[in-house]
Amino acid sequence: MARKRSTDETPEALTRLAHLYLYDEPEAPGLDVDYLGRYLAAVLPTCEAHPRTDFLTHHLARFSEEQRETLGEQLLGQFQRARVDNLAPPGLRKNLPAEDPTEAGWDEVYDGPSLQAVLHLLIPPEESHLSELHLSLTSLRLGLWPAADQSFRLSPALFGEPNLLSLTSLLEGPEVSREYEFMRAQMAMFGLEEGLEAVEDRFAPRMLAEGDPRLNEVVKGLLLQAVFYRLFGEAFCPGPACRLHNATTQEELLEAQTGPGAGLCERHREWLWAVEGAPERA
Repeated sequence: MARKRSTDETPEALTRLAHLYLYDEPEAPGLDVDYLGRYLAAVLPTCEAHPRTDFLTHHLARFSEEQRETLGEQLLGQFQRARVDNLAPPGLRKNLPAEDPTEAGWDEVYDGPSLQAVLHLLIPPEESHLSELHLSLTSLRLGLWPAADQSFRLSPALFGEPNLLSLTSLLEGPEVSREYEFMRAQMAMFGLEEGLEAVEDRFAPRMLAEGDPRLNEVVKGLLLQAVFYRLFGEAFCPGPACRLHNATTQEELLEAQTGPGAGLCERHREWLWAVEGAPERA
C-alpha cells in the first residue's frame, strides 16, 4: 500500500539529483566512504552514489604528470592565500587588534569559501550540473566570516560546488560542556595528569573525538544537509532530534546523529518522500 503523504509544507524541489560524488579523507581514522556511499544510495535510490578517493587526487589524475606538477604549484599558492591569519571581523579591523588563530588553538585554519572557489575549477564540465552533487570530506580546518562585522568561526559544512565537509571543524566547532572545561582547568591547575585522563573518560560519551567509532553516523547528518540544500535551498532544522539540526554543542550533535531513532523529523521526511527518497533509512 502506497504511503499517504501530506504536501502542505513540502516545497518544490529546485533540481533533481542524478549523481552523488563522495570524496574520501584518508587521514581521518575510521571514516568509511564506501559505507557512507551505500547510505546515500539507500536514502536516494533514484541517484547513483560514487565513492571516490580524496578530491585533489581524483581530479588531478586526468592530467599529465607535467600538468599535475604545474597545477600542484598553483594550488599550493592558492591554499596559502586562503589560510587565515587574522580572525577579526574584516569590517572592523581598523579599530580592533588582530586575532591570531593560534590563540584559539588553531595551528592552521582556512577560509572555506576561498578554497571552494579554487577547487570548483577542477570539476570537469560534464560533472558541473545541478544534478551532480560533489561532497568532499576533508581534515582541513575550515570556517568563514558570517558577516563583515563578525569574527571568523569554524564551519563543518560549506555548501556549494563542491560541498566542503570539514571533519576537524566538526570536532572542534560545537561547544563542549562548561562542566568539562571547568574540570579540565582545575586538573591542569594542580598538575593532576591522572585527573585529566579521568575527566576525558567521564565526558567521552558526550563528545566526539578523533577516531571516534560514531564518526560515520555523525557524518550522515552533514551529507544530508548538503543534499537538502541542493534540493530545497534549506539545509538545517530547528528540531533537536533531526539529522538536519545545526548543533551548536557536542551533546546536541551526538543526540541528533546517534541518539535513539536518529533520523529525519516528520517534516523533512515528507520532503524526502516528495523526491522519491527513502526517509526511513535517513
